[in-house]
Amino acid sequence: MLKKVLFTFLTLLVIYSSCVIAYRIFEPRDNYAVDQTTSYVAYDSLKPYIENSPQNTHYLFFYSSINNNSVYLKDTIFSQVEQNTGKSLSSLFEFVDITEIDRNLETKKLSDDWQVSAFPALVAVTKEDDGTLTIKNKLEWTNDSPLTAQSVEDWLILNDLYKK
Repeated sequence: MLKKVLFTFLTLLVIYSSCVIAYRIFEPRDNYAVDQTTSYVAYDSLKPYIENSPQNTHYLFFYSSINNNSVYLKDTIFSQVEQNTGKSLSSLFEFVDITEIDRNLETKKLSDDWQVSAFPALVAVTKEDDGTLTIKNKLEWTNDSPLTAQSVEDWLILNDLYKK
């Protein structure tokens, strides 16, 4: 009887050990690289972040990872602009992820807080001496007028981020 109990115990120990070893060998790994030059800001902390920042002007890119236009702009148009201008847009813009707002259909918040009626959008915000935030200008994606590499380049020139 003791032999059967010990045999069962050792068999279970071997099976458990094999499972642990197999998991460690085939453990999922993170396959993405995080660009350390890109500044990501959570939407809920955006206003305090800008108000407490020593920087006077912020260039915000409002995007949603579940919005096809945002993904296209970020992955395709921005790459074209970077090739044309030689500028790294990830270091010029502060990326504001509004995926939760988009998912919860609360996009009116953008209009109320930042005067953005459509997204993805590029917004230049200036912090005045008295601490108020002023929207200098914005560039929004609409179905009638989607953003192009040329329109993004023109917006960069308008904000003195790029000179031809």
